[in-house]
Amino acid sequence: MFISCEYVKSSTNPDRWDYNLIDSEFKEIFGDFEAGIGSFVIDIYEKRNLNVAANLAKAFIWYGKKYNLAVRDLIKYNKQYDPRFSKYEEDVNRYLILV
Repeated sequence: MFISCEYVKSSTNPDRWDYNLIDSEFKEIFGDFEAGIGSFVIDIYEKRNLNVAANLAKAFIWYGKKYNLAVRDLIKYNKQYDPRFSKYEEDVNRYLILV
Protein backbone atom coordinates (compact mmCIF):
# COMPACT_ATOMS: atom_id res chain seq x y z
CA MET A 1 0.00 0.00 0.00
CA PHE A 2 1.02 3.60 -0.58
CA ILE A 3 3.28 4.98 2.16
CA SER A 4 4.68 8.27 0.87
CA CYS A 5 6.15 10.16 -2.01
CA GLU A 6 9.15 12.42 -2.33
CA TYR A 7 10.58 14.66 -4.98
CA VAL A 8 14.00 13.80 -6.34
CA LYS A 9 16.19 15.47 -8.94
CA SER A 10 15.84 13.80 -12.31
CA SER A 11 18.77 11.61 -13.25
CA THR A 12 18.32 12.54 -16.92
CA ASN A 13 17.55 16.27 -16.67
CA PRO A 14 19.05 18.38 -13.84
CA ASP A 15 16.37 21.06 -14.34
CA ARG A 16 13.57 18.59 -13.66
CA TRP A 17 12.14 16.90 -10.56
CA ASP A 18 10.65 13.42 -10.43
CA TYR A 19 8.39 11.63 -7.95
CA ASN A 20 9.72 8.73 -5.91
CA LEU A 21 6.72 6.73 -4.75
CA ILE A 22 7.29 4.54 -1.70
CA ASP A 23 4.91 1.62 -1.28
CA SER A 24 5.04 -1.15 1.32
CA GLU A 25 6.06 -3.56 -1.48
CA PHE A 26 8.08 -1.43 -3.93
CA LYS A 27 9.58 1.95 -4.84
CA GLU A 28 9.15 3.60 -8.20
CA ILE A 29 10.39 6.83 -9.74
CA PHE A 30 7.98 8.57 -12.05
CA GLY A 31 9.06 11.49 -14.20
CA ASP A 32 6.01 13.69 -14.75
CA PHE A 33 6.17 16.04 -11.77
CA GLU A 34 3.56 18.40 -13.18
CA ALA A 35 0.89 15.72 -13.53
CA GLY A 36 0.00 15.74 -9.84
CA ILE A 37 -0.10 13.05 -7.21
CA GLY A 38 -3.46 11.61 -8.28
CA SER A 39 -2.36 11.03 -11.86
CA PHE A 40 0.91 9.61 -10.67
CA VAL A 41 -0.78 7.14 -8.29
CA ILE A 42 -3.30 6.06 -10.95
CA ASP A 43 -0.51 5.40 -13.45
CA ILE A 44 1.62 3.38 -11.04
CA TYR A 45 -1.12 1.24 -9.49
CA GLU A 46 -3.03 0.61 -12.74
CA LYS A 47 0.20 -0.58 -14.36
CA ARG A 48 0.75 -3.03 -11.48
CA ASN A 49 -2.91 -4.15 -11.37
CA LEU A 50 -3.19 -3.11 -7.72
CA ASN A 51 -6.05 -1.40 -5.88
CA VAL A 52 -6.00 2.13 -7.32
CA ALA A 53 -8.82 3.60 -5.21
CA ALA A 54 -7.40 2.48 -1.86
CA ASN A 55 -3.98 3.80 -2.77
CA LEU A 56 -5.42 7.09 -4.02
CA ALA A 57 -7.20 7.53 -0.69
CA LYS A 58 -3.97 6.87 1.22
CA ALA A 59 -2.02 9.18 -1.09
CA PHE A 60 -4.55 12.02 -0.70
CA ILE A 61 -4.47 11.68 3.09
CA TRP A 62 -0.67 11.67 3.13
CA TYR A 63 -0.38 14.58 0.67
CA GLY A 64 -3.03 16.61 2.51
CA LYS A 65 -1.22 16.22 5.84
CA LYS A 66 2.20 16.94 4.36
CA TYR A 67 1.14 20.11 2.53
CA ASN A 68 -1.74 21.19 4.78
CA LEU A 69 -4.40 20.68 2.10
CA ALA A 70 -7.94 19.40 2.48
CA VAL A 71 -8.54 15.99 0.94
CA ARG A 72 -11.77 17.31 -0.59
CA ASP A 73 -9.71 19.92 -2.47
CA LEU A 74 -7.39 17.22 -3.79
CA ILE A 75 -10.42 15.24 -4.97
CA LYS A 76 -11.88 18.35 -6.59
CA TYR A 77 -8.59 19.03 -8.40
CA ASN A 78 -8.37 15.46 -9.68
CA LYS A 79 -12.00 15.49 -10.84
CA GLN A 80 -11.28 18.66 -12.79
CA TYR A 81 -7.92 17.76 -14.34
CA ASP A 82 -7.76 13.97 -14.65
CA PRO A 83 -10.70 12.32 -16.44
CA ARG A 84 -9.49 8.90 -15.25
CA PHE A 85 -10.28 9.86 -11.65
CA SER A 86 -14.04 9.50 -12.21
CA LYS A 87 -13.51 5.73 -12.57
CA TYR A 88 -12.24 5.61 -8.96
CA GLU A 89 -14.05 8.48 -7.26
CA GLU A 90 -16.84 6.49 -5.63
CA ASP A 91 -14.45 3.89 -4.20
CA VAL A 92 -11.99 6.57 -3.03
CA ASN A 93 -14.82 8.22 -1.09
CA ARG A 94 -15.74 4.86 0.47
CA TYR A 95 -12.17 4.28 1.61
CA LEU A 96 -11.96 7.78 3.03
CA ILE A 97 -15.08 7.17 5.12
CA LEU A 98 -13.48 4.03 6.58
CA VAL A 99 -10.24 5.74 7.54
